[in-house]
Amino acid sequence: NDEANEYKQLLSGVKSAAPTLFNLLDVNNNQSLSKSELAHVTKFEKALKKGGGMRELLRDVFSILDENADELLSVEEIMDGSANDQVITKLSTRVHELFPLRSDADELKDFVTSSIESIAGGGGAVVDKESVAKGMKWVDDDGDGHISKKEVAKYYNLAGKKFMEISKTIKQLGPMLAMFGGMDMNGGGGDGFKMDL
Repeated sequence: NDEANEYKQLLSGVKSAAPTLFNLLDVNNNQSLSKSELAHVTKFEKALKKGGGMRELLRDVFSILDENADELLSVEEIMDGSANDQVITKLSTRVHELFPLRSDADELKDFVTSSIESIAGGGGAVVDKESVAKGMKWVDDDGDGHISKKEVAKYYNLAGKKFMEISKTIKQLGPMLAMFGGMDMNGGGGDGFKMDL
Protein backbone atom coordinates (compact mmCIF):
# COMPACT_ATOMS: atom_id res chain seq x y z
CA ASN A 1 0.00 0.00 0.00
CA ASP A 2 1.56 3.28 -1.15
CA GLU A 3 -0.16 5.35 1.54
CA ALA A 4 1.11 3.05 4.28
CA ASN A 5 4.66 3.25 2.88
CA GLU A 6 4.49 7.05 2.68
CA TYR A 7 3.27 7.23 6.28
CA LYS A 8 6.02 4.84 7.41
CA GLN A 9 8.67 6.95 5.64
CA LEU A 10 7.24 10.16 7.08
CA LEU A 11 7.14 8.67 10.58
CA SER A 12 10.77 7.61 10.23
CA GLY A 13 11.74 11.15 9.24
CA VAL A 14 9.77 12.69 12.10
CA LYS A 15 11.32 10.25 14.59
CA SER A 16 14.84 11.23 13.53
CA ALA A 17 13.97 14.94 13.55
CA ALA A 18 12.14 14.96 16.92
CA PRO A 19 15.21 15.49 19.15
CA THR A 20 16.38 18.32 16.89
CA LEU A 21 12.98 20.01 17.01
CA PHE A 22 12.82 19.56 20.78
CA ASN A 23 16.20 21.29 21.10
CA LEU A 24 15.01 24.13 18.88
CA LEU A 25 11.91 24.69 21.03
CA ASP A 26 13.86 24.37 24.29
CA VAL A 27 15.01 27.99 24.14
CA ASN A 28 16.57 28.05 27.63
CA ASN A 29 18.22 24.62 27.21
CA ASN A 30 16.81 23.20 30.45
CA GLN A 31 15.71 19.93 28.78
CA SER A 32 12.08 20.85 29.50
CA LEU A 33 9.41 22.58 27.44
CA SER A 34 7.59 25.34 29.29
CA LYS A 35 4.18 26.71 28.31
CA SER A 36 5.83 29.65 26.56
CA GLU A 37 8.15 27.32 24.63
CA LEU A 38 5.20 25.12 23.66
CA ALA A 39 3.53 28.29 22.33
CA HIS A 40 6.09 28.24 19.52
CA VAL A 41 4.12 25.31 18.08
CA THR A 42 1.45 27.86 17.10
CA LYS A 43 4.10 29.91 15.29
CA PHE A 44 5.15 26.82 13.34
CA GLU A 45 1.51 26.12 12.55
CA LYS A 46 1.00 29.65 11.19
CA ALA A 47 4.21 29.36 9.16
CA LEU A 48 2.84 26.23 7.46
CA LYS A 49 -0.26 28.02 6.23
CA LYS A 50 -0.28 29.64 2.80
CA GLY A 51 1.79 32.83 2.93
CA GLY A 52 3.16 31.88 6.35
CA GLY A 53 6.77 31.73 5.20
CA MET A 54 7.63 28.04 5.63
CA ARG A 55 7.25 27.17 1.95
CA GLU A 56 9.55 30.07 1.02
CA LEU A 57 12.03 29.05 3.71
CA LEU A 58 12.11 25.52 2.33
CA ARG A 59 12.67 26.84 -1.21
CA ASP A 60 15.53 29.02 0.03
CA VAL A 61 17.12 26.14 1.95
CA PHE A 62 16.89 23.96 -1.14
CA SER A 63 18.47 26.68 -3.31
CA ILE A 64 21.28 27.31 -0.83
CA LEU A 65 22.15 23.59 -0.68
CA ASP A 66 21.79 23.14 -4.47
CA GLU A 67 25.35 24.22 -5.34
CA ASN A 68 25.08 23.57 -9.08
CA ALA A 69 21.52 24.99 -9.41
CA ASP A 70 20.23 21.88 -11.22
CA GLU A 71 17.14 21.78 -8.96
CA LEU A 72 18.26 18.43 -7.51
CA LEU A 73 20.00 17.80 -4.21
CA SER A 74 22.72 15.19 -4.37
CA VAL A 75 24.40 13.29 -1.55
CA GLU A 76 27.51 15.40 -2.10
CA GLU A 77 25.61 18.70 -1.91
CA ILE A 78 24.02 17.69 1.40
CA MET A 79 27.37 16.57 2.80
CA ASP A 80 29.08 19.75 1.55
CA GLY A 81 26.31 21.90 3.05
CA SER A 82 26.64 20.32 6.48
CA ALA A 83 30.40 20.97 6.49
CA ASN A 84 30.41 24.49 5.00
CA ASP A 85 30.30 27.33 7.55
CA GLN A 86 29.09 29.87 4.95
CA VAL A 87 26.17 27.60 4.01
CA ILE A 88 25.33 27.00 7.69
CA THR A 89 25.43 30.76 8.34
CA LYS A 90 23.10 31.49 5.37
CA LEU A 91 20.68 28.77 6.46
CA SER A 92 20.78 29.88 10.12
CA THR A 93 20.06 33.47 9.11
CA ARG A 94 17.13 32.40 6.97
CA VAL A 95 15.66 30.17 9.73
CA HIS A 96 16.13 32.95 12.29
CA GLU A 97 14.25 35.42 10.07
CA LEU A 98 11.15 33.21 10.18
CA PHE A 99 11.60 31.76 13.68
CA PRO A 100 13.55 34.12 15.95
CA LEU A 101 13.73 31.56 18.74
CA ARG A 102 17.21 32.64 19.82
CA SER A 103 18.81 36.04 20.32
CA ASP A 104 20.67 35.80 16.99
CA ALA A 105 21.10 33.53 13.98
CA ASP A 106 24.48 32.24 15.20
CA GLU A 107 22.71 30.48 18.07
CA LEU A 108 20.80 28.42 15.48
CA LYS A 109 23.91 27.04 13.77
CA ASP A 110 23.94 23.84 15.84
CA PHE A 111 20.24 23.31 15.06
CA VAL A 112 20.80 23.82 11.33
CA THR A 113 23.85 21.55 11.28
CA SER A 114 22.07 18.80 13.20
CA SER A 115 19.02 19.16 10.92
CA ILE A 116 21.16 18.54 7.86
CA GLU A 117 23.02 15.73 9.62
CA SER A 118 19.72 14.13 10.65
CA ILE A 119 19.44 13.00 7.04
CA ALA A 120 22.32 10.65 7.89
CA GLY A 121 20.41 9.25 10.84
CA GLY A 122 21.20 11.91 13.43
CA GLY A 123 22.10 11.11 17.00
CA GLY A 124 25.83 11.04 16.45
CA ALA A 125 25.58 9.00 13.26
CA VAL A 126 28.61 9.20 11.01
CA VAL A 127 27.89 11.63 8.19
CA ASP A 128 29.32 9.88 5.17
CA LYS A 129 28.20 9.23 1.62
CA GLU A 130 26.54 5.93 2.50
CA SER A 131 24.57 7.25 5.51
CA VAL A 132 23.37 10.37 3.66
CA ALA A 133 22.29 8.28 0.63
CA LYS A 134 20.40 5.94 2.96
CA GLY A 135 18.81 8.87 4.81
CA MET A 136 17.70 10.52 1.56
CA LYS A 137 15.71 7.46 0.48
CA TRP A 138 12.61 8.44 2.46
CA VAL A 139 12.20 11.54 0.26
CA ASP A 140 13.72 10.18 -2.97
CA ASP A 141 10.54 8.68 -4.43
CA ASP A 142 11.96 7.90 -7.86
CA GLY A 143 15.10 6.30 -6.42
CA ASP A 144 17.50 8.30 -8.62
CA GLY A 145 19.79 9.21 -5.70
CA HIS A 146 18.74 12.88 -5.79
CA ILE A 147 16.03 14.89 -4.08
CA SER A 148 14.00 17.06 -6.44
CA LYS A 149 11.92 20.09 -5.52
CA LYS A 150 8.82 18.07 -6.41
CA GLU A 151 9.79 15.35 -3.93
CA VAL A 152 10.47 17.95 -1.23
CA ALA A 153 7.08 19.58 -1.93
CA LYS A 154 5.29 16.23 -1.62
CA TYR A 155 6.83 15.46 1.77
CA TYR A 156 6.42 19.07 2.91
CA ASN A 157 2.68 18.74 2.26
CA LEU A 158 2.49 15.36 4.05
CA ALA A 159 4.55 16.58 7.00
CA GLY A 160 2.52 19.80 7.16
CA LYS A 161 -0.73 17.87 7.41
CA LYS A 162 0.68 15.60 10.13
CA PHE A 163 2.06 18.60 12.03
CA MET A 164 -1.35 20.28 11.90
CA GLU A 165 -2.92 17.12 13.35
CA ILE A 166 -0.30 17.01 16.10
CA SER A 167 -0.74 20.72 16.77
CA LYS A 168 -4.50 20.23 17.13
CA THR A 169 -3.85 17.46 19.67
CA ILE A 170 -1.43 19.68 21.61
CA LYS A 171 -4.06 22.45 21.73
CA GLN A 172 -6.69 19.98 22.93
CA LEU A 173 -4.30 18.77 25.63
CA GLY A 174 -3.36 22.34 26.57
CA PRO A 175 -5.75 22.65 29.51
CA MET A 176 -4.50 19.36 30.94
CA LEU A 177 -0.87 20.42 30.43
CA ALA A 178 -1.67 23.70 32.20
CA MET A 179 -2.95 21.71 35.17
CA PHE A 180 0.42 19.99 35.36
CA GLY A 181 2.34 23.25 34.88
CA GLY A 182 5.12 23.48 37.42
CA MET A 183 5.42 19.71 37.44
CA ASP A 184 8.22 17.83 35.81
CA MET A 185 6.47 14.83 34.27
CA ASN A 186 9.57 12.77 34.96
CA GLY A 187 9.61 13.53 38.67
CA GLY A 188 12.55 15.93 38.54
CA GLY A 189 10.70 18.96 39.92
CA GLY A 190 11.28 21.16 36.85
CA ASP A 191 9.30 24.25 35.96
CA GLY A 192 7.30 22.87 33.06
CA PHE A 193 6.21 19.91 31.03
CA LYS A 194 9.17 17.69 30.33
CA MET A 195 9.43 15.50 27.29
CA ASP A 196 12.23 12.99 27.13
CA LEU A 197 12.99 11.89 23.61
